[in-house]
Amino acid sequence: MNERPCTACELLAGRRNVPGGVVWRGGGLALHALDGPCPIPGWLVLTAERHCRALHDLDAGTTAQLGPIAQRVAVAQRDVL
Repeated sequence: MNERPCTACELLAGRRNVPGGVVWRGGGLALHALDGPCPIPGWLVLTAERHCRALHDLDAGTTAQLGPIAQRVAVAQRDVL
């Protein structure tokens, strides 16, 4: 059985383009826009830089970064949108 490549992994490796590209990288995480049309202005995806299927796959360091980074992004979106 052939599995489709992971969209996030493809985007972060530069093998697939997304409008706006990767907006930010750091702390084991990356921020990018959706891969395709989105009805919600400013919608972004915060994902791990290494392949993870779910939150339980993140290491402790990346997990510790997740909340603070998500909060910073939400504040920036509130201020701009």
